[in-house]
Amino acid sequence: MIRDGLITEAGQDKAGGPERTRYELTDRGRADLAGWLGQVEEPAPFVQSTLFTKVVVALLAYDESTARRYLAAQRSAHLARMRALTAAKDDSDASVADVAAADYALAHLDADLRWMQTTLDRVAALSREVTS
Repeated sequence: MIRDGLITEAGQDKAGGPERTRYELTDRGRADLAGWLGQVEEPAPFVQSTLFTKVVVALLAYDESTARRYLAAQRSAHLARMRALTAAKDDSDASVADVAAADYALAHLDADLRWMQTTLDRVAALSREVTS
């Protein structure tokens, strides 16, 4: 980033540990950053997830019960992660940024859980479809 003229060294910090170099944006860096922040990310038309892939592979290589066991185990892992994130949000030392990041992760985990339940409800039909 220094080579490209986007940032420049702005001094050294020694407080609380080893020496650290501070950097600041150049005018060009600020302009590039503004351009990047102004670009809307395209929503993916099809989300390919490892979760989905594992369900399909379980159905192809084994059977419906294997796919269901995988989904149940994954659901347990998601719920454990959600409990940890919720506890982190409730920590009195949590910053607003930490809480916002936890909320983002929780929303995605919740969406995964809803997908898992829908997929569990459709395992038999999905099995017929992928094995035909």
